[in-house]
Amino acid sequence: MSAVGQVIRRELRTRLLAKSSIISMIVMVAVLLVGGVGYKIWDSSRGEDTGIPVAVESSAADFLPYLQTAAEASELTLDVSETDDGTFADQLQRDEDPADVVITRDGETLTVHSRTDPDSSLMGAVATAAQTEALSGEISDLGGDPAQVQTAIAQSTPQVEILEGSATGFNSPDFDGQAYGVGIATIAIMLFAILTAGSTVATGVVEEKTSRVVEVLLATIKPTQLLAGKVIGIGLFTLVYMLVIVAGMVGALAIGGLLPAMTVPLGPALVWALVWFLVGFGVYTVVFGGAAALVSRQEEIGSVVTPLMFLQFIPFYVAMYLVPNQPDSLLTEVLGYIPFFSPFIMPMRQAFGATTVEALIAVAIAAVTIPILVWISGRIYRRGVLHTGGRLKLTEALKG
Repeated sequence: MSAVGQVIRRELRTRLLAKSSIISMIVMVAVLLVGGVGYKIWDSSRGEDTGIPVAVESSAADFLPYLQTAAEASELTLDVSETDDGTFADQLQRDEDPADVVITRDGETLTVHSRTDPDSSLMGAVATAAQTEALSGEISDLGGDPAQVQTAIAQSTPQVEILEGSATGFNSPDFDGQAYGVGIATIAIMLFAILTAGSTVATGVVEEKTSRVVEVLLATIKPTQLLAGKVIGIGLFTLVYMLVIVAGMVGALAIGGLLPAMTVPLGPALVWALVWFLVGFGVYTVVFGGAAALVSRQEEIGSVVTPLMFLQFIPFYVAMYLVPNQPDSLLTEVLGYIPFFSPFIMPMRQAFGATTVEALIAVAIAAVTIPILVWISGRIYRRGVLHTGGRLKLTEALKG
């Protein structure tokens, strides 16, 4: 086995078999599955949504067709029942299936009885229905045909035409809410994974320097091989950890009965999530290893790791806020091809219609950039890993 392979194997064995890692994965999956079970129980307890319960007394029975027409026009679902006159108090006070409102009529006056402030959409439909009923009555008194007038009014409603390309982002007719949710989940999990892996790599590098283990290792292996093995090994461990969490999330969706409602193909979505994780990991994590070699004590790790962590929040928040609002702008497109931004920008752009060709171009650019970052980080690591004492300056490490 090659020297790099031995380091990878050591990192994997050490971290995968650690009790803390095993317990952490079990707890995460258990929490997700329990969440799925909890959602299933809650969803089952809700029953079928039949609409807003409305009771109409016999005195207002003629008003009912107008109310139903107004509710349909406003896409409001009502669960209407008829009741005898004078029973609205009983309707409102029943503990089982109570009506939200009861509509009564005294002469020409309609009254809406409610236990609390009635739904504004419902009151809008009631007001529209009352006006329509009054208008129909006046038309009939004048000898006209109310149905003919209502048809003419309906036909006079202006039509809405959305011009192609005029609506973008959330307002675009092509916006896919589920694809957007998958994009958000992808970049959030990736950010967590890269931050965790980067911190682990940095901590491991400093631990080996502090304990002088690195001096023994470098007697049989090159510094760049040691760094590469450490980064790849921790990367594979992080990938396994993330796959376990994703499996738990899919299991939770299945238990909750949400998978049939998914319109986004999970297979391609998971493949792209894996691709962007590998790109993000390759771009960022190797930099953590090189930067950590500049310090010699655990107390100093924060001085080099913290800035790198905060740098990752920039593309993360840009992806969350810029892409949804300006998915097709020149700035968004350009940032999507920059390797330090593309792992976060492109998953979100794909949710807003970016093509597979654009995504592959971003991956290709990152694939060319990663070896350059590996060479730079390896140079820093080679100079800094044997340095003891105070913090080594970046300029000195690059000259070495």
